Order: sequence, then C-alpha cells, then structure tokens
Amino acid sequence: MQDAGQPFPELVALKTEDGSFPTRGYLFFKKDVALKNVVVIAPASGVPAGFYFGFATYLANHGHGTFVFSFRYVGESYPPGVNLRSRESRIEALKAAPQVDMIHSWANDMKAAIDFIFTRFRGEELIWCGHSNGGSIFTLLPVVYSSRFSRALFVGSFNGSIRYNLAREEGNQNPLETIGSARSRVSSALTAARERGFLSGAAANVGEDMTLGVAEDWWGGMLVKDYIWELAGLPDGMAGYSTDTLMVCYNDDWVIGSTEPMRALMNCCPFAKFEGRWIEPKSIGWESCGHVETFRKKHSYIGGPWEYYREYLAKGTVRDKVAMVEWHQGPERETFKL
Repeated sequence: MQDAGQPFPELVALKTEDGSFPTRGYLFFKKDVALKNVVVIAPASGVPAGFYFGFATYLANHGHGTFVFSFRYVGESYPPGVNLRSRESRIEALKAAPQVDMIHSWANDMKAAIDFIFTRFRGEELIWCGHSNGGSIFTLLPVVYSSRFSRALFVGSFNGSIRYNLAREEGNQNPLETIGSARSRVSSALTAARERGFLSGAAANVGEDMTLGVAEDWWGGMLVKDYIWELAGLPDGMAGYSTDTLMVCYNDDWVIGSTEPMRALMNCCPFAKFEGRWIEPKSIGWESCGHVETFRKKHSYIGGPWEYYREYLAKGTVRDKVAMVEWHQGPERETFKL
C-alpha cells in the first residue's frame, strides 16, 4: 500500500506494444500532497530504474507524480527464470536476445510507459524527463505519443555520431582524436561486442551489460552521420518530434565534450522548440555533474541541479545566470548564444 507519509514505489509490469516482454517500472506519488503534474523518467542506456529512486522520491515529495522504468534486459526487466543476482544468468539471457535493440524494443518500452501513465493519470499534465539516450530515443516515437507531453527535459542527451563526439579532455574543446581514429575505436568496440554476443557495461564505461542489438544501434549509430535517427530512417531533420524541450548538459560530462552533439540532436528534430543550457558546475558552486552523477542524491541540495530540474518540470522555466551558454532553436526562432 502507498505510505501516506513517504513516497513508496509501486511496482508496475508494463504491457508492451509487441506483447512479448514484462518491462517493469515504479510509480511514486504522495497521497497527502496535491498533484502538480506527472513526470516520466526515461533512463540512460544500461542504467536501471533504481538509480533514479532518489530523484523520483524528491519529485514526489514536491507534488509530482513520478514514473521511472527499466528498459528490457536492464535492471529488473528480465524474463521470468533469470537470476538477477547472477551475472552469468543475465549474460545467458542477453545472448539469447540479440534482436532486442534501442530504436524498436526500447522505443516499445517507452510507448508502454506512456500508455500506462496516460491511462492512470488521464487529464493530468504529463512531462518527460529523458536522461542521455532516454531523451534521444523519445524523439523517434510517433507524434501521437510524444505529443501527450506538454514539455520535456533532456539531461545529457545528444547526437552520438562520432563526427560530433571526438574525445576531449574535461573543459577542453580541442579534440584528442581524428574522425578516422574515432571510427577505428568504435568499430573495434562493436566488433568485440559481436564476438562476445552482448554489450559489456564495463566496456561501454556506463551502466549494466546490454544486448547485442543495443550495441548495434548505439555504437553502430556512432558510425553514421545522424546516429539513431539515420538508423531509424529519419536523417537530416525528418523526425516529427515537436514537444517543447529544455536540454541541459555539463562541461564536465565525459561523454559530451562540447555543445556540438546537443545542437546536432536539435537539427534532427526541426519541428520542436528547444532551449539549450551548457553549464559549468564548479563556476556556480555545484558539485560535479558529469554524465551520470547529476542524478545522484548528493545533488538534492538547495539551489542545486535537482531544484533546477524541478523548476522546469513544474513551471516550464529555469533560472537565468546559471549556464555558460544558452541558446534557443526551433520553428520561427533563430539560433543564438547569450
């Protein structure tokens, strides 16, 4: 039962569009707090729902119903019979499901999460919060799904093509590698995943082990111009995504070394109104945010990243004088820097 004093996660088995997988999610809300709106948190690749429980609880305590899920073959979202405490058991399951990918399978998980929330909270305002690929994949969904959300927050989301993501040192805009050397690096990693039969979380340096299909989309997408949009047949600004979106990235993010991959994502979605924020945490007294750290509980302090996110999720606006660089892009709006 729901604890009236503290948000307690309600486990939900989602009904996916393909009907073949028990994707699992968790619903947080406080019965004794007036509901402002409902936020769906879509995780980064290989990151389980439990990682976001602190942030989900924080939002629920401030009146936001919050739903977070694990993509299939991540966290608790495994078929029956898999021993989740055994890496060997999980790897066996991953090897048996190479067809599970990002642009189809994980997109189906998103659709299931949206259908559940839309039905459960019919009439309430819905907000999307996508972390890394949890934002990027959202833009691939049919507009009938993404248009149910009044706005979206993307944290660390980007166009992952190597042409926009050459390795850099922290805070240094000058690449440490060429496109050729980056292509060789990514191709070698993809070849290793194919030989292994699954994507190693350790090799990816983020999250848990994942299926080979995810590696094919994630790393295979890095080798083409427009990342997963091109793999999905939506290159060069063909995505129909039109939800008003705030994108936030940090200069200490080891995955995103500049604003270029953020802008490249926006260019794939020309029908949406974007606002971008490139933030240097140290310059404004925040602790390191990086690519994943920003969702750890240490960032719940007053005036910190969680409060910054909540401000946008609640009101659709954010404080000025936080970002190093700000820009706006979208229909009938010019791109500019402040």
